[in-house]
Amino acid sequence: MRIDLITTALDEVGRRMAAELHAAAAAAIAARPQERTPALLDVLWTAFTSELFAVWVKVWIAAVDDAELYAALAPFEPALSAAFAAIADDVAPEHLPRAEWTHRIAVALDAMRGLALTQTIQPRPAQPRRDAWPATRAELIALLDR
Repeated sequence: MRIDLITTALDEVGRRMAAELHAAAAAAIAARPQERTPALLDVLWTAFTSELFAVWVKVWIAAVDDAELYAALAPFEPALSAAFAAIADDVAPEHLPRAEWTHRIAVALDAMRGLALTQTIQPRPAQPRRDAWPATRAELIALLDR
């Protein structure tokens, strides 16, 4: 019963995240070619810093020590990752082979996911930390657009 409730809730969280991503991605897709990568990164970063992502992370952290929960949640991760990747595919530069774009986007998504995870679970300091996203964003734009 507990596992069913959690998986139902996480399924809904994943569906909402995917729907929000697709809705927000329209602007990135419609942008001029030289503005697509920054727009894509902004859409993805908004998703990674959303309350829905925080919920997703917290449930997955709980699943690390609960084999039954982990097994029940395992099918959800590929679907959400596919939603992130599908949006990126729609913004791929024409000059870059698809395989190269897919590789670069995977690196970018891993970096963004890691930064978002760190920001989600790290203790809150008394003094605000430096926002790492602007520098990370600049590096990812350079990686994706080179």
